[in-house]
Amino acid sequence: SASLNMVILMVMSVSVEIGRWLWFNGGRLPFHLLAVVAGVIVVFTLAGLLNRVRQHQAAELAEER
Repeated sequence: SASLNMVILMVMSVSVEIGRWLWFNGGRLPFHLLAVVAGVIVVFTLAGLLNRVRQHQAAELAEER
C-alpha cells in the first residue's frame, strides 16, 4: 500500500540522516554499530515476513481442503 511505502521511505531517510550525523560528528565506531543494528533489524523483519507468508499459504491450503 502507498501509506506503508511512505512510512518505509521515511524511516530509511531518517536512518540515513542519523548515519550521516554519526559519521561526521559521532565517530566511526557508532556509525558501524548503527549499521550492525540495522542489519539485525532487517534479518528479524525478513524472518517475520517469511513467517507470515508461510502462515498465509498454510491457511489457503487449509481452506481448499
